[in-house]
Amino acid sequence: MHSRLVLIGQAPGPNTDPRLPLFPEPSTSAGGRLLEIMGVPRAEYLALTERINLLNYYPGKWANGDRWPLAEARIAAEAVAPLLAGRRVVLVGRNVAQAFDNKADYHVWTTQQVRRRCPIARCPGLAEFAVVPHTSGRNRWYNDPENSQEARSFWASALPGMRRLRLVS
Repeated sequence: MHSRLVLIGQAPGPNTDPRLPLFPEPSTSAGGRLLEIMGVPRAEYLALTERINLLNYYPGKWANGDRWPLAEARIAAEAVAPLLAGRRVVLVGRNVAQAFDNKADYHVWTTQQVRRRCPIARCPGLAEFAVVPHTSGRNRWYNDPENSQEARSFWASALPGMRRLRLVS
């Protein structure tokens, strides 16, 4: 059984290593900001989470943000789906949630089939999903103190159970 929480991000940033998804360095990266929001030490973040990006390359700029090739992201979501059955999965941002056809509100755990396109008898199972606002520095959601408190509360409730299972994976 897998005990680590799965964090799924969009893609590496223009200045991050694609082999280290949501890595907490630099501190201004999505992974660095996620570590800060979670409020846990770096070693604990790395031990308690498995981190995946849907895309393994930076897709480039688009208007006021990064380009997001949704069709390609949906294919990647299907490819990663078999790894998610029976797991707790946090989708980092609405773009990632859209790739998984997850429309849940932020910080709400939902259970859903991990694969969209398969006969029910062949589906690999269910997973628990939650969506969090993207942790990019461009996302102003976290600037509101109430939102920041909501995020801290979510991680405080999501991580204690994981801490008990800490080194089992």
